[in-house]
Formats: sequence, C-alpha cells, structure tokens
Amino acid sequence: MEFTRNQKKAHDLNRHISVTAGAGSGKTAVLVHRYLKILLEKDLPPNQVVAITFTEKAAAELKQRVVNEINARLQAEPHNTQLQKIKTGTLSAQISTIHAFCAQILREYPVEAGVDASFSVLQGIQQRLILRESIDATLREIADRPDEDEVREKLVALLRIFGKSRLEAHLSELVNQREVVERLKRDLYCQIDSEVLESWHENVQSQFPIEDWLRCLRTVLTVARGRNAAQVQELTEQIEPNMTVQETISLLTEIAPLIVTQSGTISRRDFLGSGVETETLNEEIDFLVRAAKYFRDYAILTSDNELLIRVTRLLIDIYDEVQCTYEDR
Repeated sequence: MEFTRNQKKAHDLNRHISVTAGAGSGKTAVLVHRYLKILLEKDLPPNQVVAITFTEKAAAELKQRVVNEINARLQAEPHNTQLQKIKTGTLSAQISTIHAFCAQILREYPVEAGVDASFSVLQGIQQRLILRESIDATLREIADRPDEDEVREKLVALLRIFGKSRLEAHLSELVNQREVVERLKRDLYCQIDSEVLESWHENVQSQFPIEDWLRCLRTVLTVARGRNAAQVQELTEQIEPNMTVQETISLLTEIAPLIVTQSGTISRRDFLGSGVETETLNEEIDFLVRAAKYFRDYAILTSDNELLIRVTRLLIDIYDEVQCTYEDR
C-alpha cells in the first residue's frame, strides 16, 4: 500500500502521535503498519506490544488485518524467520478492548489488586440498571433526611426546577461523564460564581490562543473559495483588537461550523472549495480543525448564566452522593 505524506508521519516511532481522519481514509491500515514496524524494528514478540481498541469487533478486525499483512509479507519473503516468529506469536497478541486488557492484568494479579479473581466486567444493560438503582436509592435517602438538611434542600430545589425524571436523566449523564465532571469540579467550580464565568472564557486562550486562531484563519482564507468562505471572511473582519474575550469567542463559535464538517474535518467543499491546493497549509488547517471542533461545541457563558452556574453547583452536590453510592455498588 502506498501511503500519503501524513500517513507516513504516523510511522515515526520516535514521537507520540494522534491520527484524526474520516471513515475509509486508511487509519486501520496505518495502525497495522505501525504495529508491525514496532515488532520488526524493536525485535519484540507480539505479546509485548499492546494495541487497545474500543470494541470487540474492532479488536478482531485489527488482529485479522495484522495476520493478513504478515501473510502477504511472508509470500514475498517466505524465509524471513522474524516474520515467521511474529506470525506464530499473534495467537497471544495483546490486541483487545481496554476492558479485556485491564481484566487480564487484574486476573493475573488479583491479590495485589484486591479483587476476586472470578470477577466479571460490568457492562450494557446491567450497568444501566445499577446506575438507575443507585440514583433512585440516593434520592430516596436524601429525601428522608430532616427538613433542615442542606443537601435535602438542594434536592428539593432541583426537583422544582427539573422534575424527577429529568433530574434522574441529568444525574445519569453526569455519572457517565464523571471524568469531565471531576475535572470541572477541580478546575472550575472550586471558584466563586463570578470567577467561574471569567475562567470559562480564559480557558479558551490557554487551549487555543485567539491570535493563533486568527493568524491561521486569515492564512487559509487567502485560498478558500467555498460557498462559506465569504461569510467566514465577513465574520473574521468583525473581530477587533479591543474586543473582550467573550465577544471574540462569540464570533469564533459562529465561524467554527462554517469551516468544519459535522464529522470534524475541514470542509473542502463548503469552505476551502473543490480543487484548492492546500499542501503548504497543512499545519494551519490542522490547527483550525482542532480549534473549530472545540469552538463549535463551546458553551458561551454570560452574566445572565449565573443561574446556570448556581443550578450546576446544586447538581454537582447531588451527583457527589450518587457517585459514592454507584461506586460502592
């Protein structure tokens, strides 16, 4: 298989990489070649290289693609002993979901991990049922507390705002996204309400400096010919140096969906225009795509959203208790 320039970059074993591309663009092929390159150049057996996937189907496909590639290479080099060893070792290759990989480690070291060696992995409908039971049990326990209990008062306030069903749905989503919630608690909601508003927008500057965004955007606009290009140009010209961060972000969130597709790649038809040469602008486009995906989903907070912050604090307090119950179960 002949790889593109960017695909070849993914074979560099001397740096950490992240590959982002649409369906059918060759990501799996790149991963297979990178995986085999590690085995061959580092002279490692397959059971010493870990490849993690999200689903069992993806793990099975990846393993099969690796075997197919090895067989193809052995046809060209039938006496290559290194390839023959790798082929034999693929039976014990560590290509699996993260659940299966972690479960294997825990079963090998149950005493050190403090778990029953016969444990099973919680998943699917069973996980949802336990979460639902945890939420229901926690809300009932809080409701049974004395009227003056602070957490009970917060629960009553949330029930008035959302009703029981919507509150349970929000709490379920928070538990399922608990890593994000814990980060928000640590980095954002440790502050007073006015500081939360300020930090929310300053966070953009730390992740995607606005001056870098504008520089890349203006550079790409010099070649963009798609139907959205004129509108993007008009919105970009509205951004002035004396604007507040909040005002600038508001315009950037308007621009973002005009330059990337729904799947999160640069819009070649609607923004760049078909046939536009972008070979010299790969770095600028890569930055714009990452930033645009961020701004596209970015929630703009204003002083009118102080109520939202207060309600979120109430939700987080109830979430904390639900999360403890869920962890225990």
